[in-house]
Amino acid sequence: MNRLTRALAAGFAAISFALPLAASAVSVPATRTLVLSTKMVHRLRAGEYDGRLRLSVTPNGIISGSYQDGSGGLPSSVVGGVTAGKLWIDIAGTHFVGTMNGATIDAWSSGVAAGAPAYQRVDDVELTTAAVDPASSI
Repeated sequence: MNRLTRALAAGFAAISFALPLAASAVSVPATRTLVLSTKMVHRLRAGEYDGRLRLSVTPNGIISGSYQDGSGGLPSSVVGGVTAGKLWIDIAGTHFVGTMNGATIDAWSSGVAAGAPAYQRVDDVELTTAAVDPASSI
């Protein structure tokens, strides 16, 4: 009986040391960090608003980060989510929906699809992005 107890204890000890090693070998997708130049165009106003988005996108699609306009004002917080390329994001108090493909975002403030007729998007703000060097500033 004493040998059986020692053998079982040794077996459990070996398994308990091996499990953490096996668990550490499992790879977990990393959170992506994106730095994007942005362009916001309001359909009823002349010109555009340029800025910079700094985003973290988790493997499960949660977006967080900051937006800073081109004048160098204080950054605004950004929250959102992406699932299968469909995006929603809140930037500086404006809610956008659209698509995200890699580091490219194409979104509208009213939620009307980008391909909808212009008369349905009269009050919209269009948001488009392009990737930039993370070390560069506005």
